[in-house]
Amino acid sequence: RHPIFVSPNSFTNTMPSVYDDVALDAAVKEQLDACIVAGGNNVVAKSLEGKGRGLVATKLIKAGSVVLVEKPLASVRSPIDRVFDNAAYPNLLVAKQLVKEKDKAVVDSVLDTLTPGRAFTAETMPLLDTERRQDTTSAAAKLAKFASKQVSEADATALLLTMEMNNFALQHDTSQHQVFGFYFAASFMNHSCKPNACHFLDPNVSDDKDKAAAAPIVIRAVTDIQPGTEVCIAYCELLQQPSSRQAFLKQRYLFDCACEVCSTSAHAFLEGEDVSDDTAELIEGLAFSQPSTLEEKTQLIERLTWVFELCLGEAAKDSFVYFQAVSTLGNALLDTDPIKSLAFLQSALAIAEKVSQTTHFNSCSNHTQCTQHGLCCTHDTTTVQTMEVGDISGRRWWAEWRRRWAE
Repeated sequence: RHPIFVSPNSFTNTMPSVYDDVALDAAVKEQLDACIVAGGNNVVAKSLEGKGRGLVATKLIKAGSVVLVEKPLASVRSPIDRVFDNAAYPNLLVAKQLVKEKDKAVVDSVLDTLTPGRAFTAETMPLLDTERRQDTTSAAAKLAKFASKQVSEADATALLLTMEMNNFALQHDTSQHQVFGFYFAASFMNHSCKPNACHFLDPNVSDDKDKAAAAPIVIRAVTDIQPGTEVCIAYCELLQQPSSRQAFLKQRYLFDCACEVCSTSAHAFLEGEDVSDDTAELIEGLAFSQPSTLEEKTQLIERLTWVFELCLGEAAKDSFVYFQAVSTLGNALLDTDPIKSLAFLQSALAIAEKVSQTTHFNSCSNHTQCTQHGLCCTHDTTTVQTMEVGDISGRRWWAEWRRRWAE
């Protein structure tokens, strides 16, 4: 049976909302709720110690399942090879659309609810490097001139910074364009170098100029997320050296990452490896390390598990690397615990079937009927149909693994 979703236009005051714990004007809340396509009762925005607000699961969300699907409050589409003289210009375009199409109460809610917003603009600006600060100041002046009746110059600066810290740059796998989008609920999600969710542009929306610009963002779980657990995504490429990852987060988002990965030494072996340039080579090197003792095999599995978990966060972006990580870790497990190896492979492939954009594109010739596969990014299914449909090379790979395991 096809899953049933409540129309965004049928929200009532009694229906659970992402914003139940956020102080919002009723009319503004109604507009924000209308952007939620699916998953509005899966998460709630809550204040978290040391993090500001974050999205927290209200129920068990199984790996591969939809967490949230949300339409943008404002967005623009641009060629991926376009070079902007002012780095803040994409944020200016999104901010212009926001103030043009939404009333002042919505803009005020953005400035009063999200970070840095009005509260932290004064202390955030000095943290930017000189060029970035100049770009933001220049763009803010243009925004204030464009919307002088709606935003002051100070609010224009605050809005530009809020866009910069919260906008998403997304694109379809094969598209030559990217979408700069401001998704209010998704903006609450914090970063982790070991995320439990991934995000991507809804692949069911065509790459047409007008349709793509308004495409929803899709958040899917890559691990089981327990009730009360924060839903985190990755703000950066995970498959790179830990120090490079931390330096990027500090420079781009102005925080020191203290997630589970960065606060432990278990990933230290990745330091010095040129992970971001050739993850496949790193995985291959671990795969052919040929450990002889049980202790060496155990250490190899630990290292491969860390690499796999980093790849898991990238599953929606690069299915090849994900399957390579699955295969390599599965091989190591097969040598020590065949039963655990099979269970791991079944789980990993089931997640890939529902999370990977590439699998979705290859498996579905008619997106309007793709719910029959249980793979549509904006729908969910209670049955994981492992490799019954999907990427043909994946099916062959799975069949080969079944044969090897049986041997």
